[in-house]
Amino acid sequence: MLFAVDGLEWSVVLPLLESGRMPTLARLMERGSYGRLYTIQPTLSPVIWTTIATARRPAEHGITGFEHKGPNGNALLFTSRDRRTKAFWNILTDSARRVDVVGWWLTYPVEPISGVMVAQTNTVTAAQARVKKGIRKGSLVDGLSGQLHPPEREAEYFAIVRETQSLLPQLAREVFGEALDSRTPQVASLFEDSLWVLRADAVYAEIGRRLAREHADLLAIYLSGTDVVGHRFWRYREPDRYAHPPPPEEVAQLREVIADYYAYIDRSMAAILAEAGDDVRVIVISDHGMEADRTDALYPPDARGKALISGNHWHPLPGVFVAAGPGIVRTGRLPSTLAELPGVGSVFDVLPTLLALLDLPLGQDMRGQPMEAVIEPSVLAGRRAAAIPSHDTPEWRSERARLAAEPPPSEDAERIEQLRALGYLE
Repeated sequence: MLFAVDGLEWSVVLPLLESGRMPTLARLMERGSYGRLYTIQPTLSPVIWTTIATARRPAEHGITGFEHKGPNGNALLFTSRDRRTKAFWNILTDSARRVDVVGWWLTYPVEPISGVMVAQTNTVTAAQARVKKGIRKGSLVDGLSGQLHPPEREAEYFAIVRETQSLLPQLAREVFGEALDSRTPQVASLFEDSLWVLRADAVYAEIGRRLAREHADLLAIYLSGTDVVGHRFWRYREPDRYAHPPPPEEVAQLREVIADYYAYIDRSMAAILAEAGDDVRVIVISDHGMEADRTDALYPPDARGKALISGNHWHPLPGVFVAAGPGIVRTGRLPSTLAELPGVGSVFDVLPTLLALLDLPLGQDMRGQPMEAVIEPSVLAGRRAAAIPSHDTPEWRSERARLAAEPPPSEDAERIEQLRALGYLE
């Protein structure tokens, strides 16, 4: 089980472990290993998550940002067709292992794999384009191809989307509580720009919970609300860091929004793990950390969108790494300070570690190594799979070049605007 949690920050996690608000992560850490996962620059989600999935540098895997220029100079979002190296789902499929992937960056359009793939869809239909509406991350759209593999399970997953949508007001109340009652225009816009990610995470978590019953060799689930609320609500978490802090009454209402969302993610992981059984091996990672940003900004009452961003990750802040289960070194305790967190590896080492635990061959062109401080020595000593020059065969590379040359599936103006509002795009 691989939980990919965007923007999970150790300085937020540690107090929540101490207060008992992240019991799932605490239990994993007590019976496993943990530490800082070093990352790369630029600290952009599509770049890092593709690096994690491939163990290759951005210049090699081909994903260098959110967008690239099309043949007419127009901005196009990167898609799965632009990735030039195999990801873990291709490698496991080649080895006849079942792999399920839910919501991972740049999986639209989906690839045929030996399991289930639910794309993080970044598309817009023609009908929606005419009314200037797009599809935000986490959305699945009836009638749009390329979102799900295998396609015969579409009805099952679309039913989950509809069910989640109907429960979203109730879920928002459960996660954010009284904070939702703060109705100043500025705060209302912050929540309006955050509820879409709660919807996405709820969809992915419920699909992941049901897939956990099917016991794939690897189930990977991406959740991203921790990053989004970190961008928008950091000023309320650490108001003293800002030259122009929010009003005290808003701080009182919103100080715990980030903590509340971290606790929600912990509960979501617990629900998924409850379906998986006791012998599952679990890895939790984040692509980077998060910190205060724009501490000297004014944040005027009429500010909206990008002008309200108060948390960011422009610096390569280490992410979270936690692993537990069979074959994982057991530490037996929780850290109390950031200084107690060891460095366990980098984003390049995640895939080699997964392959070592699954006894699958490493590619000699991969940039990382198995995390020896995390894996039991007996597991490494008992590996039978020898390294191979590369998992990227000439035939596969040729097919990828052909796909990359095809016209893009769509252009998502709203998704680009969403990324611009987060401050990622100019």
